[in-house]
Amino acid sequence: MMQIASLTWIEINKEAFEHNAMQLRKIVGPHTIIAPVLKSNAYGHGLHQMQQLCQENKHVDWTCVVSLSDGITLREKGFKKPILVFGYCDVDPFQAVLHAIDVVAFDIHLLKALSKAACSLGRPAYVHIKIDTGMSRLGIFAQQVLQLYEYADSLPGIMVRGICSHLARAGAQDLTITQQQLERFAHAISTLEQRGYEVEYKHMAASAGLFVTQQPAYNFVRPGRQIYGLWTSEASKQRAHHLYPELTIKPVMTWKCRIVQIKTIPKDQYISYDGTYKTVADTTVAILPVGYYEGYSRNLSNKGLVYLNGHYAPIVGIVCMNLMVIDITHIPDVTLDTPVILVGDYPHITIYEIAERANVVPLEFLTGISPTIPRIVV
Repeated sequence: MMQIASLTWIEINKEAFEHNAMQLRKIVGPHTIIAPVLKSNAYGHGLHQMQQLCQENKHVDWTCVVSLSDGITLREKGFKKPILVFGYCDVDPFQAVLHAIDVVAFDIHLLKALSKAACSLGRPAYVHIKIDTGMSRLGIFAQQVLQLYEYADSLPGIMVRGICSHLARAGAQDLTITQQQLERFAHAISTLEQRGYEVEYKHMAASAGLFVTQQPAYNFVRPGRQIYGLWTSEASKQRAHHLYPELTIKPVMTWKCRIVQIKTIPKDQYISYDGTYKTVADTTVAILPVGYYEGYSRNLSNKGLVYLNGHYAPIVGIVCMNLMVIDITHIPDVTLDTPVILVGDYPHITIYEIAERANVVPLEFLTGISPTIPRIVV
């Protein structure tokens, strides 16, 4: 067993990440930018660990983060590839220019601040104008794109090198809304081109958007779930396999822990808070150093499963803040050194099945895993 100081840890599989990146490259071809999304602690996988893998991988061209502070963190940790902040500037936009970080722009206030910073530093501020084509979140409306583009182009130091949007329902079975968004985006691009503007990067495809058409729309893609080995939806998975029958992806994350105590609970005893589980016979249990503070949902009380020594063990009783109890009566040779797999690429404990039992979406579960838990690239 790997010697790890922590009682619980997350393993990040480098081979799985490289496999997923290679599969994406086959889909988009050699000339499309692949920019994995590292927001929310890299979907719970660990910002620094995923930054390292992105830096080393030949198929990864850029990365995307939600906030400027995350982009600065990447730069301070030595990340050299281009970074796009596709959310918001939560610190002084001056830092974006200083650290050579691209940002999305959707209002004149940010553009003015970036222009001022660019002039003071004597270097360009790179922006990607964000269009709201139907997500009704960040961005200007498509009919406003020419006005904002012309304003940005008039400001000293501003270089617009991207136009972007985001698909709201690309993982749905019905792609009617998605097609409407694609049409609005295409019209906005056409409006700019008719005025003589040439935009270097055009992008709106995240993971599900990769499989809306035979070829990904435009020349820059922002894979989130896909790069981590997760499908956006069953409909998206089916479309992907229809377009690319040989496509496979591998989950990157495995969550493990050690056991802190093993003991036998007599018959007719209650386990954990509120008496929700009562033993029907003498029961051997293991206590695990993981609870809802660490991100293992309390909704999995008396419903979750874990995997150890080739067997599944049920969670018995309420999942506590930092501890939970599993029934190992039927599992031989369990010791304190036996690793327990909480989430991994095994039947019944995949992130899809765990999330379904917890009544949350998979990404909610993953991003809820405490960032204090060590992430280890293996």
